[in-house]
Amino acid sequence: MSTFPAPNFKGTRVNFLNRSYMGSATYSKFQMKEEYERLYDKLRRMVKRLKVSNKREDKYQYAMMLLTFTWLNQEDGEAIALLKEVAKAGHPLAQFEYGSKLYREQTDIEQGIYWISEASKYGLPKAEYRLASILQSSPWVINDEKKALFWYQSALEKDYPAAKLRAAELKMLASDTSLHDFDAANELLAQLKESQRENPEYYFLLAIAEKNKPSRNFSNVINYVEQAIDLGERFNWDVSYWQALIEKWTKGSVTIVED
Repeated sequence: MSTFPAPNFKGTRVNFLNRSYMGSATYSKFQMKEEYERLYDKLRRMVKRLKVSNKREDKYQYAMMLLTFTWLNQEDGEAIALLKEVAKAGHPLAQFEYGSKLYREQTDIEQGIYWISEASKYGLPKAEYRLASILQSSPWVINDEKKALFWYQSALEKDYPAAKLRAAELKMLASDTSLHDFDAANELLAQLKESQRENPEYYFLLAIAEKNKPSRNFSNVINYVEQAIDLGERFNWDVSYWQALIEKWTKGSVTIVED
């Protein structure tokens, strides 16, 4: 629902990795104490225990608490320093979070991608998905659809829904036509029927799948794109590309040839 301007790089719109804070994560210390006193006390006790622990997992959890609840007392840079320490010690989740923070805030893009890639080697599905999306469309690397599909495939095998959607997209729309596999894409979309029913992109991909069927129903194609547009507008998305597609697909001249 963000109303920020669409991110651009050298005049081209790009995907942007962001972290949103909702609910109690947005509260001040005083609001937290007043409205959720039991949770406030529990968090303080947890922080006190985790802060003195030397275990990798506890250090990771402590760092994530500091990043999530900004009202907790902390030294400047304490959370990111802890994540870096635990990432170097081989903790996959810390590697992913540390890399994501560096990449997201563009403080060190190269190192951010490196640590996300290290986390993906441990089979962490969200790291595999993020690495795939970077390989697919990031302006900071040489895009490689084949490698992107490899990592999406690895994540979807662990039942990561977003990876299934992106893999289906590449299997139908990749610039490298050797990656096209419409049957496999349809199978992935069928698996996403329940989990992605509120995702506008899902309906757009259904439209593409229908359009490429040998015996397509073009009214279904248009209906799916219209559903994508309706949902996208509800979520404040830029749907101009889909609107242009509808106009392109529904307008034109028809030539009748008599035998």
